[in-house]
Amino acid sequence: MQTEHNKALIYQIFEALNEHDLDSVVTYYSAECRFHGWAPETLDVEGYKENMSALLAAFPDARFPVHDVIADTDHVVVRHSMRGKHQSDFQGIPAGGKDVIVEATAIFRLEDSQVTEIWLNADFLGLLQQLGAVPMPAATVG
Repeated sequence: MQTEHNKALIYQIFEALNEHDLDSVVTYYSAECRFHGWAPETLDVEGYKENMSALLAAFPDARFPVHDVIADTDHVVVRHSMRGKHQSDFQGIPAGGKDVIVEATAIFRLEDSQVTEIWLNADFLGLLQQLGAVPMPAATVG
C-alpha cells in the first residue's frame, strides 16, 4: 500500500512540475530535503527552486514526461525526460531556439509521505551538445 501511495505522490510532483508550479512541487519535499545532481554541490530546497527556475526561464515550454516508475517501500525511481525549446539564456548560453530532449533518471527517498532526498542523473552533456555549447564527438565507423 505504501509503495502505491509513494508512486502517486511522485506523479503529483511531475504534474505540478509540468505546470511550472515550483511552489506546489516543493510542498512534497521535507524542509531538510537534499538534492544531488543538479549542481556540483548538494542543494537544499531553495537551491533546487533557484536551479529549476533558471531552467524553466530558459525553456518556458518545458515538459517533463514520465516514462517509467519503479518503487519499493521508501524509494521511487523515475525515468523521465525534459523537452523544450531554448528561448532564453541558460547558464551563459544565449537562446538559440533549439528544441532539446534531456533524458534523466531520478531516485526519490520518502519518509512519512514527504521526499527527503533526490538523486538526479540527467544527460547534461547531451543538453550542452544540443545547445551547441560543446561539440558533438566525431562519428566513428567500426
